[in-house]
Amino acid sequence: MQRLFILAVFLGLSGTACSDNLHNDTAQPEAIDIKQNIYNTKGLDLLTNYDKDLWDGPAGWSDKQWKWKKRLRWDKECDYIGEVEVHPVSKTRQLIQIMCVPGAYQAMYYLFLYDSKSKSAKQLSLGAPKNTDNPNEISGHLKFSEKNSLLSIVTLSRGIGDCGIYRVFSFKEPDFLPKLIEERKKECGEDPLPENPPKSFFNPEKWPLVNVDKNRSRLKINFISNSIGSLILKNRSVTISDFG
Repeated sequence: MQRLFILAVFLGLSGTACSDNLHNDTAQPEAIDIKQNIYNTKGLDLLTNYDKDLWDGPAGWSDKQWKWKKRLRWDKECDYIGEVEVHPVSKTRQLIQIMCVPGAYQAMYYLFLYDSKSKSAKQLSLGAPKNTDNPNEISGHLKFSEKNSLLSIVTLSRGIGDCGIYRVFSFKEPDFLPKLIEERKKECGEDPLPENPPKSFFNPEKWPLVNVDKNRSRLKINFISNSIGSLILKNRSVTISDFG
């Protein structure tokens, strides 16, 4: 009887081990297939050598991030974060915003205009010339209004936020490419800020207005002076040429 009991225990343990091995054998190929089908990195300029304790990078990406990486094929300089935001511009076009690195007081982004009908994408070179040598690198605080199809970019010159460049781009028919419609700029002063600076110091929408570049737009603006010396906009017609 004792021999039969030992034999039964042995057979039971062996059966459990075989079941576990069978489960592992069937699960492993599925994991490999998912890796190959969804995260196929062939042909991608992918960041591989980075500090994984500091950056999420491709090792921590979601399905959404991998999907847009494969569609847009941005370069590896934007892989450290690779956080994706999608904004509808039209029925078939989307503005894709990718955060590359967070920065000390403003992040750096890549922007793409994606056409879901043709499955094609155009990278938008909207980087401020004085801020970067690479126009594809867009540093600042970005805000897109889906209601008005307007993108505002505030590129600060220093962390305190009292100076920099503010630009507004419009995405309209027929090509929906961004067109610069407003630009404001404030230089950083060398003198210390007043003790209680007005709110306008930190409001980019109140910074001095800059005329839009003649190479990108044609403006006809006629002003007249009123009795107290202020300027009133009498007539304004604007034709914006393609940007980018």
